[in-house]
Amino acid sequence: QSMSLFMGTVSELLPLMVMGFGGFAFLWYLGYLQPVMKTLVVYMYCASLMIAVVIIFIFKIWSNLNRSIMQFFEQFKMFQHQAEDIFQELPEHVSRLVETMLRGKDADVEPPDDMTLANLYFDPFLTKEHTGAGLADVSHDPFLATDAVDRRKALALICDFAEALFDKYKDTNDAFAAMDTSKNGVLSKAEFCQGARQLPNFKGHASAVFKCIESNTKGKQGRVTKREFRQLQDAHEQQVDAKSKLEQATKMLNKAMHNMDVKVESLFQMPDAGSSSPSQAGRASGAGAVWFVRKAIDNAKAKAVAGAIFLEVQHTLEEAQAARGLELAMEGGDRGELENWIRVAQEKQVPRLRIQAAQALLGGPEDARSAGPA
Repeated sequence: QSMSLFMGTVSELLPLMVMGFGGFAFLWYLGYLQPVMKTLVVYMYCASLMIAVVIIFIFKIWSNLNRSIMQFFEQFKMFQHQAEDIFQELPEHVSRLVETMLRGKDADVEPPDDMTLANLYFDPFLTKEHTGAGLADVSHDPFLATDAVDRRKALALICDFAEALFDKYKDTNDAFAAMDTSKNGVLSKAEFCQGARQLPNFKGHASAVFKCIESNTKGKQGRVTKREFRQLQDAHEQQVDAKSKLEQATKMLNKAMHNMDVKVESLFQMPDAGSSSPSQAGRASGAGAVWFVRKAIDNAKAKAVAGAIFLEVQHTLEEAQAARGLELAMEGGDRGELENWIRVAQEKQVPRLRIQAAQALLGGPEDARSAGPA
C-alpha cells in the first residue's frame, strides 16, 4: 500500500518535474540563468560566513557561561560539604571547650593527643596535689589504663572506611589517584571527604576518618600523603588476618570437641612454649585450643573486627566450658551433679557423643533416650 501510494505520487508529479527540468535547461541555453546564478553564489558565500561567525560566537559564549555555572555549583557544593563537616565536628569542639573551662587554671595546658604516646596530663602521680593524706587515684593512670578504647574506635572507623574503599577500588594507589583531584600528591580534607562521598557502601563520617588518619601525620597540616593513606590497606589486611585466625582457632576447637579421644581438660591447658598457632599445637590433639581462641579474640578486638563473629565464638567457648564441667562430673562420680551437667550440656549444645557417654554412667536407657540430639 505504501509503495503504491509512492508510485502514484511520483506518476502525478512526473509531468511537473519534466516541465521544470526542461524549462531550467532551456533558460540555461538562452543564457538567462548565468548572471542570476553568479549573484546567488556570492550571496550564499557571504551568508555562510556570517552564519559560521555567529555560531562560533554563540558557542564560545555558551562554553564560558557553562564553565562559570559549573564552577559556581562546585564551589557551592564544597561550601556545603565544609558546613556539614563543621556541624559534625561541633559536638567535639563544644566538649573540648567545656573540658577547658572545667580544667580552670590548667586550661592553657593542652594534653597531647598523639595516640602513640601515654597522656601524662592525666597521670595521678604527677597531677595530684601533695596534701599529705590519701592516695592517688590510679584509675586514669596512662601507664595502667591507656587509650585502648579510643584507639580501637579509631581503628574501627579506619577499617570500616577501608572496607568500603576496597569495594570500589583495587588498592590504595587507585583510590588515592581518584581522590587527588588537584594532582599534587597529597589529599586535603575537602578532597578526602569528596572522595568518601563517592563510595556507595560508606555511611560514616568522612571527617572523622580523616582525623584518625591525620592523627598519625607529622605536623598535622591538614594533608594526607600517599604513604599515610596506605595505612588504610595495612589496617584492612591486619583485620582480615585477625578474623581468619579467630575462625581457624574456633574451627580447631569445634573439631577437638567432637573428637572423643580428646580430653576436654587438655583444651584449657596452656600450649607448649614453642606453639604460636593452633597448627603448631597439634591439629589432632587440640591441646590449648581454648587458649588459642581467647588469644585470637583479644587480637581480633585489637584489630577492630566486627562484633557479629564474636557471638559464634562465645557460644563455642560456652559449649567447651559445659563439656569441661560434664567431664569433671563424670570423673567425680556424684550422680546429682552429673545429671545437672548433662542438662547444662544439652542447653549449650555439647556434642551428642559426649552427652551419651555421660548418660551411660547413669546406667539407664531412659536417660540415654532423654538426651536426644544436642
